[in-house]
Amino acid sequence: MSYPEKCLRGIINESFLEDGKVTSPLFYFDNKHRRPDGWIELSINWHDDDNAIDSTLKQRRESGELKFKAGVAILPRKGLDEIKMWDSIGGRLAYERQPLSENKYHGNILLNHEVSPRIAKMIAASIALTTSQIIPQYNE
Repeated sequence: MSYPEKCLRGIINESFLEDGKVTSPLFYFDNKHRRPDGWIELSINWHDDDNAIDSTLKQRRESGELKFKAGVAILPRKGLDEIKMWDSIGGRLAYERQPLSENKYHGNILLNHEVSPRIAKMIAASIALTTSQIIPQYNE
């Protein structure tokens, strides 16, 4: 499967930012998103075209409230690929496309459920450090 050079992670609020940078909690994997196949999903959007950023920033909750009030983090796929190759990760990190009817850009970063909480936090910090840009919310 072909993937673009970048993916996007929505930033729900300012608590995920510090000094203009994303913090590792933005990339914490939550077991409530664990699938039957043992992978834990962390939702992203793939930057397939120029509309992906605007589409992500326009996402709303059922209440009509903007979902990503603080903006969008842009991650180079190359950074994820490097992390996936680390010996300490050993094939326990992956990504996928998972288009939704309301979001053709949707995908996931995947973490194997057997990864310890300490290693999962190290992975989250590593992903945060690969963030190349933050686009602030402009859809009020």
